[in-house]
Amino acid sequence: LQEAGYQVFAIDLIGFGASQKPTDVEYSIELFVQLLHDFVHEMNDRYTNNDRYASYQDDTVPWMVAGNSIGGLCSLGLAKALPEQIQGVVLLNCATGMSAFRYTDVPLFVRPLLYVMQNVVLKGGVGEWFFEQFRSRDNVQRLLHKGGVYRNAGQVNPELLEILLGPSDDDNAAHVFCNVMGGDPGPRPEQYLTDISCPVLALWGDSDPWVPHHTARDWHALHTDFDLQVLPDTGHCPHDDRPELVHEAMIPWMQQVVQRYDPQKHAFVSGESGSITAATTTAKENGDSDDVTSFLESAMEGISDMIYDEHQKQQQQQEEDDEEEEDETDTET
Repeated sequence: LQEAGYQVFAIDLIGFGASQKPTDVEYSIELFVQLLHDFVHEMNDRYTNNDRYASYQDDTVPWMVAGNSIGGLCSLGLAKALPEQIQGVVLLNCATGMSAFRYTDVPLFVRPLLYVMQNVVLKGGVGEWFFEQFRSRDNVQRLLHKGGVYRNAGQVNPELLEILLGPSDDDNAAHVFCNVMGGDPGPRPEQYLTDISCPVLALWGDSDPWVPHHTARDWHALHTDFDLQVLPDTGHCPHDDRPELVHEAMIPWMQQVVQRYDPQKHAFVSGESGSITAATTTAKENGDSDDVTSFLESAMEGISDMIYDEHQKQQQQQEEDDEEEEDETDTET
């Protein structure tokens, strides 16, 4: 993007990455959108003092926003909050809520699993213990590659693991993890799409088991300027998994959006919209309930394995302590 002439800001939302992780706030999509809103206004103050943007007022400096997963949902929320400034939104496997699933989206027989995950595992007394087991290097590496986050195994390297694992050592990291994953999902993408006017490009990995690409197959009916492109052999993080595919689609689209934008009217001239491009893919078009059930069953299986492993470790440690105690007794004798 920088090589194409854009100035780029990569933001760690509060609670994520290198940002602070306070315990006295309620984590929500609305909070994240407000923080992005404040950031844009802060940067606008700097831009309007720059000759390049001298003709713009504080509330009309043009922006494009892009986000992966939860970031995509926040990008839609920002476009709704700043309709005269956001020229376009790029969604990268957009999440349908802050937490993984909603009770209303899953069949009745799956809801007990979801309840256990959110209220017993994440919000119960084992939340911090679960986080400690979850953030192990082996588990994160397995999740990234075998869990569908990445299809390109070469991208799951030591540098990526350090970027992801480093913030988990921060104070209150466990608190944020449990409250985000077990919190209120918040607004749906559909709610934002009906209220924004700028063009939206959705780039979606065809092999994402968390938020399958068919999630967005009907969104063009909610927004008159929506394009969905499905990327082959790509997981949940297409911008890092297959960056070359993302650049091939994203940069020309952004250039087209800029050409279509009329800054005097804060509007877009007509253009092609509402299209869906599905690359050749082997991904199954299963129903949402099948995806949710499979994911939750895998998660519960993983939790069971961690509990079993922890029990084995404790048992082994107890046996070693007993042997050490017997050796000390023999020595004294």
